[in-house]
Amino acid sequence: MLKKLSLVQQQIIATSGFIIIAITGRYLYNYYSGLTMSSFRDKSALYGRELKPGEPPSWP
Repeated sequence: MLKKLSLVQQQIIATSGFIIIAITGRYLYNYYSGLTMSSFRDKSALYGRELKPGEPPSWP
């Protein structure tokens, strides 16, 4: 049978789960927002222009 966990153990498990989910969510958010933002680089109607061959992008 399963052993009944104390209140402190339950709180530790719940807090650990929240931290793991928060870190994973933050990683995925940063990963996907970096992909989408770089796809619009130098393409805005107001500031966009054609880059010369070999010219670096306006922002990294």
